[in-house]
Amino acid sequence: PTNYWNKAMIERTRLLDTLSGRMVEVSVEPVGSATVDWGGRAVNARKYVARGDLDLTIWYTPDGEWVKLAFKARGSDIEYLRRDSRRHDGSNSGDTAQ
Repeated sequence: PTNYWNKAMIERTRLLDTLSGRMVEVSVEPVGSATVDWGGRAVNARKYVARGDLDLTIWYTPDGEWVKLAFKARGSDIEYLRRDSRRHDGSNSGDTAQ
């Protein structure tokens, strides 16, 4: 499925679109690295571009954690940035869901 939390999706050529319920064809290519602001800190992330039935750019940390997603919708640029719920010292920042 189009589950961006799971980095394995970039290795697939067919995905189940969780919005439409249909299978989509994609090709994903790595396009380098970039610095991404993640929870107020700069992290190095690998950048991938998906083309085909889905056109988007997605970033993962070297450990495979999703940090950013960008795409166009109805003529607008949309970006999702993952919010880090943990403080940099590893303690919880107040979020109660675990």
